[in-house]
Amino acid sequence: MPQHARTQSSSEPSFCKRSSSDYDPARCRRFKQRKRSGRSDTAVEELVSLIVDNLRATCDQQATVVQGIVCDKDRFNAEQARSWLRRNGFVSGKSDETENELRFRQKEPGQFKTFRKKKLTAGVTAIVAR
Repeated sequence: MPQHARTQSSSEPSFCKRSSSDYDPARCRRFKQRKRSGRSDTAVEELVSLIVDNLRATCDQQATVVQGIVCDKDRFNAEQARSWLRRNGFVSGKSDETENELRFRQKEPGQFKTFRKKKLTAGVTAIVAR
């Protein structure tokens, strides 16, 4: 195939098209890595990625931030939860463990006045703070 004929497929999402306003090189790279690896959960991962991106955009509009991420122990062990956090652009450092949850702090809670929960996907909830 000639070099100039190598163009992006129309089946690629808009965030992989450089001409799109949705272009996101990091997200595109993750998408292509999953596609090459043949992982069957690509559609689910993309949906989660969209939900996380939507949450971040909502936080930006409302002057709120993701203070923490809560993972259900029924669905995640500590290693799986940390992996999910890294894949979705969250910090996996400081954590607290309760009987049913793994809680990963993104920001210190003392700097906020109000908190609310927002479900991201099965077994994962964001604590949004203002």
